[in-house]
Amino acid sequence: MNTPHPAPAASPEALSQQAEAGVRRLEAGLGRPFDANSERLSASLAVLASEQGLSRIDHVVLSERNAQVGQGELVFVVQGALGDPAQLRAHMRTEQAVAIPAAQSRERLRQLHEQHQLATPVQTLADPQLSR
Repeated sequence: MNTPHPAPAASPEALSQQAEAGVRRLEAGLGRPFDANSERLSASLAVLASEQGLSRIDHVVLSERNAQVGQGELVFVVQGALGDPAQLRAHMRTEQAVAIPAAQSRERLRQLHEQHQLATPVQTLADPQLSR
């Protein structure tokens, strides 16, 4: 049996582009143009994905109305197929996502990427037995 390896952290640029593409698809499906709210939403979702350990954003979807939340109250980022039980996803309140300035989110995304880079051990070619 193969044990999956943790996914490498996505670059801030890749997550940002994937979040924007997902929000553009979402807005187009709703008949709305990509605007300043969309930009803030995209930037917030890239941060959310990074914070939650997603290595990519395949889909951006809004919550459906149910007993707990209203239509569009939550926004989800999804890694994997929408119907796949093994998908990874994260969510946040849509109102919160559009309230955060895009520049602030981009800076947070950069910081998260730097933290991940510092926390990732560097592999060397040296034999560990020789360092004793």
